[in-house]
Amino acid sequence: MKKLFWLTVFCLCSNVFAQNNTQKYPLQVGFGLSGVAYVGDLTNSTTRFQRVNPGANLSLQLATPRLLDLQVNGGFGKFSEQVDDGGGVLEPANSFVETQFFYGDLRLKLRFLKEKNIQPYLSAGAGIIVFAPRDVNGKHLTRNQSTRNEEEKYNTAIPQLPVVVGWQMILNQTLMVSMDYTYRFTPTDYLDNIGQLGPRKGFDVLHALQISLYFTLNQGK
Repeated sequence: MKKLFWLTVFCLCSNVFAQNNTQKYPLQVGFGLSGVAYVGDLTNSTTRFQRVNPGANLSLQLATPRLLDLQVNGGFGKFSEQVDDGGGVLEPANSFVETQFFYGDLRLKLRFLKEKNIQPYLSAGAGIIVFAPRDVNGKHLTRNQSTRNEEEKYNTAIPQLPVVVGWQMILNQTLMVSMDYTYRFTPTDYLDNIGQLGPRKGFDVLHALQISLYFTLNQGK
């Protein structure tokens, strides 16, 4: 699964540079740290923001003057959750989950006030996410068919659609810092390994707050 993730990131990077091979804009590399949470069958209105886990992100983009541009992202993280109050989860579904995930995506980034040092932005895109739900003992829940109805099978490598709102501040010619919120749509109800036996209808969602530091390379070349 990790090989699939890195192959996707490589293909997305190649796509960006192929579309911009006639330009001489410098490359910006961003490193981000995030706090990740999920919304699914094991969360409720009081616990969905209580358990936040760390994640990391790598971004590649060109430092262009355009209002709308491309950005490549790849990263990893995890989330964990458990039933605290019964939660409506039916036996024999798992009442605890810890899920590691890897993702890669290509986004369109729309910047506002691009002539200013502080620039709000919106971005949205598409890519893949690879996830691996585990139980309290660290065992893969995907392989434990007894935690789901007999006909419930799911893929652990799926599409994902990130939508981001944030702002970035230019510190100098080399450094830029940003802070943003990501709402990541996933077309699966099984990030937590729970589908038909859970109380919540619809797809599971990942969301995160992230702080990033960007370095601009090869200025003036």
